Parts: sequence; structure tokens; C-alpha cells
Amino acid sequence: MLHFVAYTQPVSAKDLLLHLADHARQQPAARGTGPYEFIQTRTWFLSSDQTTDGTVLGWGTAVIDREQWGAEDGSGQIVDTENGVARSANIGPARLPGDQIGSDESSAQVLRERLLHEGAGRSAPQWFNAFTDTWTTRIVPPNLQAAFLSILAEQQDIAVLGAVTDRVGRHGVAVSTETHERQLVLVFDETTGALLDYEQIALTATTVDVPIALPSTVGYTVWLDHGYVDSVGNRP
Repeated sequence: MLHFVAYTQPVSAKDLLLHLADHARQQPAARGTGPYEFIQTRTWFLSSDQTTDGTVLGWGTAVIDREQWGAEDGSGQIVDTENGVARSANIGPARLPGDQIGSDESSAQVLRERLLHEGAGRSAPQWFNAFTDTWTTRIVPPNLQAAFLSILAEQQDIAVLGAVTDRVGRHGVAVSTETHERQLVLVFDETTGALLDYEQIALTATTVDVPIALPSTVGYTVWLDHGYVDSVGNRP
């Protein structure tokens, strides 16, 4: 797991997330031009080899480097590289007309209202998942990032973990929430409000198939780069 350094003075999750939202709102649009959104991530996760009856034969940590190109309708290509072997897959249209929250120049307040309407009744962990799912599938413009952060600021059961250096050496600040089985951690760039990392920590043995010490990280994603490009295969 990551090592967190607590602030010298108490900081509430609400104040920190609103601070990040304010910084996010002031950021420029993602660099580059073109009809494709490029997203680069690296993910670590717990992997196991099992027989059909569930017997675990071996386990370890898998690392996947992903480059993804997506057009406005969600179509494009994903290239995953694991142990030096690259696998490419085309992806089909995934977005429905009118279901592209944040694709226009709407204000953070308008986007916030849309998100709240779409996600009515969500708990803090569900908002964490909706937020990271959005970052995984598309470039998040500044106003949409600010809207998400302002919604997170109003959720209960979010704790400030403190300052941290992530798995690729970047400095950030982390907040977390918990389900009955997992702790979910978000790491942000404190100067831009951008999402840097998402860590999932197993708290109970029911969440893992292998004998590991608990609590333990079972999933971790870092967002490395993003921008607009002219065609699949290009990078910003």
C-alpha cells in the first residue's frame, strides 16, 4: 500500500475537495487537437491461476500498460501491453446521443446538476467508482472535474489520508472511503485537481482468492497521459 503523511493541521475532506475543485476549474483544456481522445494508464492487479473447481495453482501481481483511442461516439482502439506482449482490440460505439455529460462547454454547476440527477442516491463508494470509470473511458474536461469534486465534497464517510508519493514518483494528496470489504483511495494533483491514481485495498478475506496479509492492495491504476489526436495510433 501507499504511505501517507498526515497534514500538520486537521483538514476536512470537504475543504480539501472544494480546494481541488477550484483548482480544476481553472485548468486549460487537454492539449492537442483531433477527433480522438488518447488516454494512457498503467494498472496493477492481483492475478491468480485456478482450476475449474476454484483451486488456486499460483498467484502474483500483473501489470498492464494501456493506450486507448476513442472517438466522440466511443469507438476506437485499446492496446494492452503485459510482460512485453501487446494485444490490440477495436472498441465499438459506446456512448448514446445526449449521454455525454461534460462534452460541451457547460459550467461546473450545470454539470454538477446533471451528475446529481443521473446518480441520485449514490453512496460515496459509488461516486468514487463513477468518477474513476469516467476517467478510464474519456478525457475529463476541467468543469466536469470540478463538478465531480464538488459532489464528492458533499459526501459522508470520506477521509483525508494526507500527502503521498504515488507509484510513478508523483506528489499528490489522497482521500478515501470504505465499503464493508474494501478501502477505496483517490490520489489527486493538489495544484491542478487532476486525478492521478486509484487504489483498491482489500479489508476482508472474502474479497481475495489467495492467502495474502490484510489489508492489502488488490488493484491500482495510474493515469499517465491524455490528449486529443488526429487518428488512432497517434499520441499527443
